[in-house]
Formats: sequence, structure tokens, C-alpha cells
Amino acid sequence: MELKGPFILLSLDKLYFEEIKNGVKKYEFRKKYLNAPSIAFIYCPSPDQKIRGMIQFDTPIIGSPEKIASISQESTGEGDLTAEYLKGKKQGYAIPIMEWEEIKPLTLHEIRFLFPNFVPPQSYYRLDHKPDLLEFLLKRHLKAEL
Repeated sequence: MELKGPFILLSLDKLYFEEIKNGVKKYEFRKKYLNAPSIAFIYCPSPDQKIRGMIQFDTPIIGSPEKIASISQESTGEGDLTAEYLKGKKQGYAIPIMEWEEIKPLTLHEIRFLFPNFVPPQSYYRLDHKPDLLEFLLKRHLKAEL
């Protein structure tokens, strides 16, 4: 995977991360997101509480909740769930998943040992606002590849 940002830390339920790994999930659906391709480090919240992978996202498709639900229906058959998730919003995001890779898991305990003020994302946040954490994650990832 080419490591060209912007980089984010994205909270994603372990079930959905497994669906990405199994090739079932081709899009990530969000109420808000960046308007550009990105690389996301994936944080799986409770009960897992680990950074488990990286995903290269392509440029998001931005559209009405109906349009995004239609993409969800075509790709996973879960258009109704996506429509409910986006209910009351003016737009949503269907973010194409280009590549993914599993990385050596990093537990919440390990992260907080190194970065005591670390707060897991509720949805996502940009890692360029947390350069020390980004540098650590990139170095750790590159070291693991050697």
C-alpha cells in the first residue's frame, strides 16, 4: 500500500473490519468524511480496543441519503440500514475501499502508555493534528514490513 495521506484514525466495529477483510464490504458509509482519498488506521472499539489495520480509501461519493442508501443496497443489500443511519441528513458519504491490510494489533493500553492523552475516535479524526501518534504508527508499520 502506498502511504500517501491524508491520514486518519477511524473507529470501525470489528464486525465491519472483518467484512472488509473477507471482501464483503466494498464501501464505508459515513455521515461526514473528508472529500479526498485517504489512508485510515482502523481502531476497533470495545470490546476489542485495538488499532488493527489500515485502509486506503478512494475519493468518497457524496450524495443524498437516498443515493448513498442505493449504493449500500447494491453493494451489500443493506440499503435500509444505511437509509436509517443517514435519516435527517442532507448528504452522506460512500467511501470506496481500495486496499486494506491487517497490521500488528496495538492495544488501547499500549497506546496510552506511549501517549497518555490518547482518546479513541468516536467516528474519525485526522492524524496530521496528532503528528507524534502518526509518526509512531507509520514507523511501527514500516518496521513490521521489514
